[in-house]
Amino acid sequence: MKTETQDIAVFVPTVKNAFAKNPKRSISALYRRARRNPRLSMIGCYPILAAITHTAIKMGIPFSRKGITYAFNKSAELYLFQKRDKTGLIDCLLHPPQDGLKQTKHAINLNENI
Repeated sequence: MKTETQDIAVFVPTVKNAFAKNPKRSISALYRRARRNPRLSMIGCYPILAAITHTAIKMGIPFSRKGITYAFNKSAELYLFQKRDKTGLIDCLLHPPQDGLKQTKHAINLNENI
């Protein structure tokens, strides 16, 4: 029996390639592509969206909050979150902490509620 590991790093080159070919590529399209990938079946929705957005940020690809919100609504896992919680998670995706210490206002509120 062959053992296969689940790692988001296998999808990052696909994201880079997709954005290199078409910088206006939809985040939700890449998210749906990742969900269909059997090698990512055990990885949650948020880590996949984080990998897509952080790769786009590193490449200098501009994208909007609306695009991430649309991708959130395509996820059965993230769709049920309250609006305030979605806002905090999207803020964390749009403004990832550079030193691991800075956080957005909404992310701090989420951490206090846990």
